[in-house]
Amino acid sequence: RYPGNSITQMSMVTGYGGSGQALQLTEGFAYSPYLTIPITSRSEYFVGMDYKTDNLNVQYVIRFNRSGGTICNITLDSAGHINTTFGNSSIGGWITSNTWYSIQVDLKISASVGVLVVKVNGSIAINLTGINTGTSDITSVTFFSTNGQNGSQATIIDNLWIFNTLGTH
Repeated sequence: RYPGNSITQMSMVTGYGGSGQALQLTEGFAYSPYLTIPITSRSEYFVGMDYKTDNLNVQYVIRFNRSGGTICNITLDSAGHINTTFGNSSIGGWITSNTWYSIQVDLKISASVGVLVVKVNGSIAINLTGINTGTSDITSVTFFSTNGQNGSQATIIDNLWIFNTLGTH
C-alpha cells in the first residue's frame, strides 16, 4: 500500500544469496512505501525475514499494529542500533548498509508479562520480558522503507514468515 499520491515504488529484485526474487521498497522524495499484512488477531506473533537496506538513516523496519493504532515500532538509527517502542539495543552495529541480515522478532501482548525479543543473525539484540506491551491483540504487521529525508533509500525483504502461537501463518 502507498500513502497518498507519493512517487514510491515496490519492485522485485534478486533475492538473498543472489538467487530468486525479493521485494524491494524504494523510498524517494521523503515518501515512505510500506507493505501491511493483515493477520488473525492474536496476542503473540513471531516474524522473520532476510533484510537489507542501502542507507542507514533513521528508519522504520517493522510495525506491529492493533485495531486503530500502533503497538510497537522497530527502527534503526545511523549507528545500527535497533530501537523499539519498549527499549533499545545498548550497542550499535547490529545492522550495516548493503549487507543481508536475518531478523527475527517475537512480540507477546500482555499488561504484565509482555515479551519483545529481537534477534539479528541468531544473536539477541533486544530481550525484554515482563513488560507492559498493552492488552490489544496484534492485527497486522507493516514493513517500511523510510529515512524521513529527501533522497532515496531501498529496503529489500526476502524469505518473510509470520507465525502465531498456534504455528499457523
